[in-house]
Amino acid sequence: MRLNKHLDKKGLAENIMYWLPRLIFLAIVIVVLMALVTNFVVMYEDTSYARAQVYLNKMLYDGNGIIRYENDRAYPGVIDYLKFKDSNLDNILVSDTNIESPAAKLSLKSLPAYLLEGRTLTQEEMFKEPEIQKTAYWNQKWYERLAPKGIFFGSGAPRNFKYTVDVLIYKDNKLIPGELEIALLVPK
Repeated sequence: MRLNKHLDKKGLAENIMYWLPRLIFLAIVIVVLMALVTNFVVMYEDTSYARAQVYLNKMLYDGNGIIRYENDRAYPGVIDYLKFKDSNLDNILVSDTNIESPAAKLSLKSLPAYLLEGRTLTQEEMFKEPEIQKTAYWNQKWYERLAPKGIFFGSGAPRNFKYTVDVLIYKDNKLIPGELEIALLVPK
């Protein structure tokens, strides 16, 4: 009994034997190409800017963080002076301490009176410190480790992002205009 006019059982087995090495070679080529493409995307696709934006939004707008949150209502752009500390930032932005993690330094400063009133600077005000000046860290251990590497460029250096945000500081039931400077380090 013949399977095909041109192929009998022996011819069919012989034909499969010729195609088997070709199929194995094709599978190896596909696996190698997939590995190269995956490696290229991982090495050259930098997502640190998007990650920095996510961390920044989480820091500035989370109700359990540093903003004023009262009666189930968040006040974006209003920093609660009493909640502006390392422990609040570490609670909302949990990270693994064993791997290189993103870190940030936040500096809160009130604006001087002469800027708010629109007048020129007097001699006494020239060397006066801001009324409110406070610093908080998110992941302070990693910030101190990554900060020296943040000045370099390259594949191993962390990305250094600096933001300045105009905010209101809520202290003693008063709103004081101020600035929040954020230095965010995101490892690649």
